[in-house]
Amino acid sequence: MDITDWYVLALLGSVVATLLAAWATWRNREQAGAVPLVWLLVGAALWSGCDLATQLSASPELDLLLNKALYAGMVVVVNGYVLFGLEFIGRGDLLTRRTVAALAIEPGLLLGLLVYDPTGGALVREMVGSGGVATAGPAFLAHAAYSYLLVAVTTGLLFRTALQTRGLYVWQFAALLTGVFVPIFANALYLFDFLTVDVTPLAFSVTGVALFMSIRWAGFMDVVPVARDMVVDTIDDAMVVVDQQGRIIDYNTAFEPVIDGDSPAIGTLIDSILGDYPALQAAIEADADGAIVGVSTPAGKRDFEVTVSAVEDQRGDRLGRVVLLHDVTERERQRRELERQNEQLDQFASIISHDLRNPLNVAAGRTSLAKETGDLSHLEDVEDAHERMHQLIDDVLDLARHGRDLDETTPVALTDVATQAWAHVDTGEATLETDANVTIVADEGRLRQVFENLFRNAVEHASPAAELADAVGRTTRSVTVRVGSTDDGYYVADDGPGIPEDERDAVFDAGHTSADDGTGFGLAIVDEIAQAHGWNVRITESWAGGARFEFSNVERVREQMPA
Repeated sequence: MDITDWYVLALLGSVVATLLAAWATWRNREQAGAVPLVWLLVGAALWSGCDLATQLSASPELDLLLNKALYAGMVVVVNGYVLFGLEFIGRGDLLTRRTVAALAIEPGLLLGLLVYDPTGGALVREMVGSGGVATAGPAFLAHAAYSYLLVAVTTGLLFRTALQTRGLYVWQFAALLTGVFVPIFANALYLFDFLTVDVTPLAFSVTGVALFMSIRWAGFMDVVPVARDMVVDTIDDAMVVVDQQGRIIDYNTAFEPVIDGDSPAIGTLIDSILGDYPALQAAIEADADGAIVGVSTPAGKRDFEVTVSAVEDQRGDRLGRVVLLHDVTERERQRRELERQNEQLDQFASIISHDLRNPLNVAAGRTSLAKETGDLSHLEDVEDAHERMHQLIDDVLDLARHGRDLDETTPVALTDVATQAWAHVDTGEATLETDANVTIVADEGRLRQVFENLFRNAVEHASPAAELADAVGRTTRSVTVRVGSTDDGYYVADDGPGIPEDERDAVFDAGHTSADDGTGFGLAIVDEIAQAHGWNVRITESWAGGARFEFSNVERVREQMPA
């Protein structure tokens, strides 16, 4: 058997293989890319069949007719290849009537020339030799150039998409690589005279069968890597795609900052990288669509709304999941702030109905007694009641108006602000000691409020002689208050009786007070201002057993104040 005989057998095998593949693909036409692949396979079978008939024919006239007929196969192959490529890369939206019509213009003109060729040689001029080799006319050369352009563009798109699978689907990539480059390589061998016969139709048959295998057996379309540049990396939300086995198929750049560590490798089980994020892992595993999950990222605590969407094929079979993590940190902050404000409204209502009513009743009762008895000493109690109401109103307004709002933060000298605040508080015989020669970043006005409230709290509650002073009617308290710096903040301490450990959390609640004349809002205001700055505040024991308020996570300026 010579090479021609082997070529005839190869063509026969090509026709049979491509027709069988077309039939099998049609049976699975619900899968993405299957229908255009059927067109490609049918075109390859027609191309190979006409070439086979040409090799077996002994009539030059029939050979010329068959060579013209195989052009129909060429047209179908090329256009089927283009349509398959568009659907595979996820641009099925481009397969509109207008697109199909545009693609049909050139093939329509070519097929028209098969029926009527006014020049007599626009496609095929003549048959040369007994092998049935036709010389190409100008129309065929133009068609060849156009076809090569379409094939080159489609091949580039497919190859780029295959690379975006990042080596996870090795068999699918191998099938695509085979299907794309075999016809290019085969045609190059013929054009450069390495082969005496054009095996391009055989090569396109290999392409069709390889693509069929990639769809039917290798699952190339299980999770289609659709137009990644246009979809994945342009999404602002963190996104990760996993298959049914929980392997990471793809992720975008916004997903990387969410996890603390190196970028996850494609093919890695997602559970293995979410071990430190149990809440997020549980939400994904449960398909908890809409769940809000707090995550400690390298950039700090963030809140994410988890959206889990199923990836399904055209039969409805689940192939994987797309997980979107939408950063709702600011929204959650606003929600928590609104809840806090609503709680404050409830507290304010309680104050109006209870705390403010008590001194009002005292003032009304003492006023009545003064009128009945003529004893003006009752008016002193009325004055005290009015003063308490003023203080309650001022504190409530301060919380309502300011809350956790800050003006501009600037570098401020801690000692200077503490000294100014001390001058604004009726401290009587109390003493201030400062050892805080540092500069911190803060809202100076609100920092002054922190010191004023803490100083007032110390004078009112922390004096060792507080009970005796009340008994003899003294209004001054001999207490020592210290303001000092720490490694990451500052403290305010006194030498009073201190605050019991089991009461330290409660003292920051609005309205909580242990003094008969206290409003219970001073330390609540301190806590609000600290949180507004991002500071942490806790109560410990001072050097003398009194109360020590420590503020940490405070931004300090490198330059220290001179001692």
